[in-house]
Amino acid sequence: LQMLRDPSLRKSVQRKINPSSTSGAYMIWISFIIAFGLIGIATSFDFMNMEFNLINLSYFVDLPSLLIIVVPSIFFSISATSWKSYWHSWSYPFLWRKQVLADDAQSAARCLKVKGDAGFIMGVIGTVIGVMLLMRNINDFPEVQDLLNAITVGLITLYYGFIYKLLCYIAEQRVRNLYLNS
Repeated sequence: LQMLRDPSLRKSVQRKINPSSTSGAYMIWISFIIAFGLIGIATSFDFMNMEFNLINLSYFVDLPSLLIIVVPSIFFSISATSWKSYWHSWSYPFLWRKQVLADDAQSAARCLKVKGDAGFIMGVIGTVIGVMLLMRNINDFPEVQDLLNAITVGLITLYYGFIYKLLCYIAEQRVRNLYLNS
């Protein structure tokens, strides 16, 4: 009974997990590099002329849209879990820790889920805001191409939300498989 009341004793008897290999840590980095490489190739390839056009990459870079995704999702994940879980969500997927408490691994996985879900939802919200502003000022686009360019800017937050959710999902699954076996 004393063990249940004393937090230091309770923490010392919690189940600790020792991952056996670091090969998965390298594989997650390789997977991210391959994914971003393929996305870069897909976004820079001009299918009309069958050649690479690196200017196309600039259409997928929008810092305000990226900030709309990343910043709120970080704060939502911290507020839904804790600072400790947030920091663990960065270190555990990449095996920066050799020994992990099961509760800490569970909270890191939960934080990654919240972070990914919040990023995706912020992407949807950003797209809705972009489309609403676009429709409100539809008369400002005399040319169809100008309208299509504005729609593209409105959709970029959804694109970032999908990518962010994918990265968080992969990291969450890595934590679950490595530390929680679930």
